Amino acid sequence: MRLEYFAYETLQDLRIGKLFEIIVDYPESSPAIEDLKQCLEYTGQHSKLVDSFISSLRYRLLTAGASTNDILHQYVSTIKALRSIDPTGVFLEAVGEPIRDYLRGRKDTIKCTVTMLTDGSGGNTSGENAGDNLLEELNRDAENQENADYDDHTNIDENQAWLNSERSRIAVPTLQLGA
Repeated sequence: MRLEYFAYETLQDLRIGKLFEIIVDYPESSPAIEDLKQCLEYTGQHSKLVDSFISSLRYRLLTAGASTNDILHQYVSTIKALRSIDPTGVFLEAVGEPIRDYLRGRKDTIKCTVTMLTDGSGGNTSGENAGDNLLEELNRDAENQENADYDDHTNIDENQAWLNSERSRIAVPTLQLGA
């Protein structure tokens, strides 16, 4: 069991060390993301991933030399990759905060974001990753959220729905016209 744990931990450390490059290449690097997901499930060293990746981001991406467009594209890839590792969004919340804070301080963030939303190539002038369109990603997220909301509403049983409607009917004050 120790040897198996050591093997998982070693692979996990290798993947965490290369996570920045893995996310740059995402979705082509999705097998490496799956490896990392399995290793984390076995070892439980989630904080190691978060700490290491934030350090890599600060050193390699969140610098004055990086273009805002590149930062936004890396952020979108980070969102996609970390959602596959952790669908709950805990990792994404921890890792996304430094990126969001840094982007708030850049003067061209709004311009680049609007360009990514309106440009068919996702703001990528080279034509690579044409599927990396920010508007498509936002629409996909909105559609997924609507589907989740619909599923939540359809799971409420009839008695609960009736109780909810009764509460809202009683809570609404009625106007009495005086004589």
